[in-house]
Amino acid sequence: MEPLKEERYKKIRILILFLLMNLCFYGIFSVEHFAADTYVSENVGWADTAALYFSNGRWLMTLICLFSGFFHISFAVEKTLSWAMAIIFLSLAELVI
Repeated sequence: MEPLKEERYKKIRILILFLLMNLCFYGIFSVEHFAADTYVSENVGWADTAALYFSNGRWLMTLICLFSGFFHISFAVEKTLSWAMAIIFLSLAELVI
């Protein structure tokens, strides 16, 4: 096998290992253990949450809330998407480190 392909497959195997470990250790978040701002998002709605995020300088979260509100994305779907993104990005960060 070519050295570059072998290196790529090694990185993919390590990434899969990190994904599995993160799913095991951080899977607890999928059973309703959240930060305080998550409870706010669920209770006050997307528009008010976006305003709170914007006033605190959290522009990316503001955009996500506005996007969710515009497309009528439910809280459960947004929670699942954010959890999946966290697992993926954490695994990628671990691979870089």
